[in-house]
Amino acid sequence: MNTTKITVNGEEVTLKFGIWTLARLVDRGYKMADLAKTLNDNPFDFVPTLMYLGACNAEGMDLNAHKESIFWDFIDEVGFGSKEIEKVLTCFTNSISRDVPTEKKSKPNVVEMKK
Repeated sequence: MNTTKITVNGEEVTLKFGIWTLARLVDRGYKMADLAKTLNDNPFDFVPTLMYLGACNAEGMDLNAHKESIFWDFIDEVGFGSKEIEKVLTCFTNSISRDVPTEKKSKPNVVEMKK
């Protein structure tokens, strides 16, 4: 699970990405297998939603902890190409790929013999 901080309306907001955030994305109709496609096809909906859910996750998994609209406004202010948005997406990507092995290594089947 990864966290990052952004400054929204002059206040520091922590975003926490993990299983809860992913589950809430699925609740909203996003499919895990299509996240990369969704991010490319419609980042305008996905990114503010992701930020909202990450902020709510950091506040005890409480969907009432923040108003979703502040993240839409935040993106309007900083722009999609900003370092803040890049930081959020990098944190999220690192979070969902952290435990995925890059190469599956097989372990030899070793049988110990007792003397």
